[in-house]
Amino acid sequence: MIKFRLLLGFLILFINGFSQTLTFSEVQSNPKGTFTEYISSSGQSFKVNDTLTLGVPFRNENFDFVVQNAGFAYYPLPGILSGGQVIITKIKIEGKRLKINTTTPPGNIYSLSITNFEEAIKQGEIKSKYLSSDEALKKLKSEKEKLDLGLITKEQYDATKAEMQKYIK
Repeated sequence: MIKFRLLLGFLILFINGFSQTLTFSEVQSNPKGTFTEYISSSGQSFKVNDTLTLGVPFRNENFDFVVQNAGFAYYPLPGILSGGQVIITKIKIEGKRLKINTTTPPGNIYSLSITNFEEAIKQGEIKSKYLSSDEALKKLKSEKEKLDLGLITKEQYDATKAEMQKYIK
């Protein structure tokens, strides 16, 4: 019985040690370590193994906040890789910045590092999991056209409308 309790205790410590959630406000307190989940300033949850979609470069033809991780150096990610998808492999703190490492995007040879995740989302270099107000409105208009053409039912339209309303401001 004692062995079982010890094993259970170690198992709980092991699971808790690797299932850490980090919030935007906690980043500023400079915690150390690697995390399995990040809650952004807008309340979005990003976890290890989640898929991210690359947006468009913020200023130039290269991304500002998403870089290629060659292991020994970092290189700007070219904008031609916009729209590619990557999977989060690591969430960690470096200084007072959240850094997220990902898999290699299609058409590239290096994995990626997102050096300032909040800015990458804010500036559109990483597409948010949530739709923007304009994207939601466009989707709702498209669904309305489908309803008017008899391609979907009123119930299907109403379900989409209810979902999109939370994004439309």
